Amino acid sequence: MESVIVTFLFTLGGVALGWYLREQAAVMRVNKLMKGLQLAEETEAAEMQIKAKLSVIDNVFYLNDVNGDFMAQGSTKEELIAAVKERYPNKIVLIDETDAKKMGV
Repeated sequence: MESVIVTFLFTLGGVALGWYLREQAAVMRVNKLMKGLQLAEETEAAEMQIKAKLSVIDNVFYLNDVNGDFMAQGSTKEELIAAVKERYPNKIVLIDETDAKKMGV
């Protein structure tokens, strides 16, 4: 009778341990997937952003990327924003605070 009880307890302990280890494996897999999704979102957000430099010459706004390549121009900030939206519809253009003050933002 004792051997039946001992066998039962070992079996019960093995089932509990197996259940716990399976749960931990599932948690680790979900965490890995979540990190992958977060990295994908961060990469996608970074790809949507363009850093730019604003200059004003003779009351005309010129927008260039950080390499100095022309992006858009406008005689008013509204025209500049419209030109940027037309040329870069799915992008976010980032300018620094000094340039934002030039536009009156």
